[in-house]
Amino acid sequence: MPVRAVRLPMMLAAVFAFAPALAAPPAEPNYDGLTPEQARAKLNREQAIKAQEQLASNAANKRAYEEATVEREQIIRRTNEMWEAEKVAYDSAMAQWQEIAAACRAGDRSRCHPGSQ
Repeated sequence: MPVRAVRLPMMLAAVFAFAPALAAPPAEPNYDGLTPEQARAKLNREQAIKAQEQLASNAANKRAYEEATVEREQIIRRTNEMWEAEKVAYDSAMAQWQEIAAACRAGDRSRCHPGSQ
C-alpha cells in the first residue's frame, strides 16, 4: 500500500480530532441577568413544582383507577347475582317441564300440554 494512501486518512483523522478545539468557543448561556447559581436555583424550583404536579396527577389517576376497579367489581357481582337467579328459575322450570313431560309420556294425559297429545 502506498505511503500516500496511509497518510491521507491519518491527516484527515487528525484534522477532525482537533476541529472542535479550533472551533469558536461556546456561547455563554443566557441566564436572564441571573448568576449561574441563581439560574440553577430557579430551574430547581421549577423542576420541583413540575415534580409535585406530576405526583398530584399520578395520585389522581390512581384514585380514578381504584374507583373504576371498585365499580367494575360491583357490576360483575350484580351481573353474577342476576345470572344465578335466572339459572335457579331456569333449573326450576326445566325440572317442572321434565316432570310433566315424563308423566305425559307415561300416559297421564291430564298433565300433557294441550296440543301435544
